[in-house]
Amino acid sequence: MQKLIMVALMTFSAAASAGYHYAPEVYASTTRYHRTTYSSAWGTLAGAAASSDENQYIGCTTSSYTYDGVSTNYGYCVAVDADWNVASCYTEDPAQMAAIAAINSTSYVLFSATDGVCSYVSTNNTSWTL
Repeated sequence: MQKLIMVALMTFSAAASAGYHYAPEVYASTTRYHRTTYSSAWGTLAGAAASSDENQYIGCTTSSYTYDGVSTNYGYCVAVDADWNVASCYTEDPAQMAAIAAINSTSYVLFSATDGVCSYVSTNNTSWTL
């Protein structure tokens, strides 16, 4: 009986020390309603990379360029899910660009857009998305 209890405790300890893991694959959606296009996407970089298909992708980038002495900073997000649904958005908002710049390999990314302009960008960087 003591051996059974000891084995149970060791099993529970190993499972508990493994940590919580949640790395969802990518979801992307774009719909058109009354001449307005709405897009949204979410997922983890780890989930996209580990997916069984070769379609999935989610990510964002920031860029800066100067043309004729005028500097422009912008961010862009794009996602493709397993069924080839696509969502994307563009932003010049500094707060959204800061969220984009924070994306790394542990990121859960969520964004939404109206007519291609980002209305929401969120980045969650935690160990559970690894």
